[in-house]
Amino acid sequence: MDTQKKKLIFYSLFIIICYFGLIWLMPYMDPDEARYVEIPREMMQLKHYIIPYLNYTVYLEKPPLYYWMNIIALKIFGFNDFAGRFWTVTISLLGIFLNYKFAKKVINKKTAFWSSLILASSLYYFLIGRLNLIDMTNAFFISMSTYCGYLFLKEHKKYFLYLMYAGMALGFLSKALIGIIFPFAILFLWSIFTKQFKSFFKLISPVGIIILLALCMPWIYMAGTQLSDFYYYFFLKQEFLRYLEPLEHTQPIWTFIPVVIFGFLPWIIFVFSLFKTYKATKFKDIEKNDLIFLLTFVGFIFVFYSLSQSKLVTYVAPLFFPAAIILGNLFSKIDTIDKKDKYINLALFSIFFIALVGFCFIQDVYMSKEKWFLLILPSAIALIILGVLPFIIKDAKKIFASLFFGMLIFYNLAIIPTASYTMYYKTTKPVALFVNKIYKKGDILASYKLYRQSFNYYTQKRTVQVDSINELGFGYRHLSPKGQEIWFPTIEQFKKVWDSDHKVILLIKTKEIPKFAYKHYFILLKEPYFSILSNKGRLD
Repeated sequence: MDTQKKKLIFYSLFIIICYFGLIWLMPYMDPDEARYVEIPREMMQLKHYIIPYLNYTVYLEKPPLYYWMNIIALKIFGFNDFAGRFWTVTISLLGIFLNYKFAKKVINKKTAFWSSLILASSLYYFLIGRLNLIDMTNAFFISMSTYCGYLFLKEHKKYFLYLMYAGMALGFLSKALIGIIFPFAILFLWSIFTKQFKSFFKLISPVGIIILLALCMPWIYMAGTQLSDFYYYFFLKQEFLRYLEPLEHTQPIWTFIPVVIFGFLPWIIFVFSLFKTYKATKFKDIEKNDLIFLLTFVGFIFVFYSLSQSKLVTYVAPLFFPAAIILGNLFSKIDTIDKKDKYINLALFSIFFIALVGFCFIQDVYMSKEKWFLLILPSAIALIILGVLPFIIKDAKKIFASLFFGMLIFYNLAIIPTASYTMYYKTTKPVALFVNKIYKKGDILASYKLYRQSFNYYTQKRTVQVDSINELGFGYRHLSPKGQEIWFPTIEQFKKVWDSDHKVILLIKTKEIPKFAYKHYFILLKEPYFSILSNKGRLD
């Protein structure tokens, strides 16, 4: 085995270890992470594998592929904080490999190597790539199908075309129509920009369409037969109206500018070195059509979601794949680092250090300041080292390699204090585990003016939603009037239950206790953010 292969294996193993490292330490965060592990749990329990369920009501915002994947993980690994993140991490690693293979095929080995390191260690990709979210899976299939479509146009090999259609089908089953629309749209625009419009129509393949329909239509047909309003809600409301109308997650048009800039930390720090390299080389080692493809890919995703009325940070995940290749090409040619970049690097990591240490003085964290300081100490030391690295090491490539290793180590060290913080503020796991100890058959679990998916998951039970429909509106409308009153009662309706002989165990925000609607109650557990109340004696 030659030195280059050994080097690639070493880097690959390091990335795999860092991506899987400590993913079980953090509880599933509300709302998204907990939702995407609770839905498959309920589908398993109800044995309903076509229509997703959340809090045991119909929930149809996304297709079921990611839920099916998590069902497999839950069956293999059990109900823990590792299982729900297994597939996201696995897909993220496949995404790095995909980017490496594409960049190597289209540009060269050096670009492939550095683009992989940049993608793996960028703040955005690492964070999104370790959370139990659909977006990374969706981004992978969009990138896979778009890359394969482009390679087909470039090399005219049929298997690339069929892989494109298979990727689009899986993209559809992970996040609906964008899995099909995006690859075609990007390649269509590329054909316009490169004056190869006729070549676009080579992508229309009867065999490919058969592959697409064979993978997608069974679920669409079965879902349509089980829900009368499936086609309206899933296709019209969730796909088109969500984009065109400000239904939710409304943000200004410039939202994704800082997302992309900060998402590419720490690599975006070297802005002066990157600009000098661009001026000197101007991507001369990349074929013009290949560069236009990468820029079109990045630009389309960015503009599409910037114009959307619904915006979430995770939406732009696909653009990080081609953008990393562009950056990787530039970094592969940097021989010296501009002195200004070294000071920017030092300033940025100094800010991170101050923020990390200062957090315990401005935030009312659950633990003492002394304990918090001990938790952050390893990651704080890592930040200091990362800040001074460019002043200690002279060779640019060694600096970049050290930064790659250092960032992945820092991310893992930072998980320790992050997990301790999120345990009490971004999840209901501690109070849910308490409820599991006191719950007896026949007790009623309820949530007061809030819905926390993690409470369902960690108790593995259905909750009555008192004065809170939240994201369960579609499922609520599919219940009978009696079912709506039982599972989504108003405060007045639930008073009968509270005053009854049944024991109610109720989740409530701690700050809401003084405003609680019912006069008599017992506080069974009081935490900084969430508490547990009951209508009966303390732990009877």
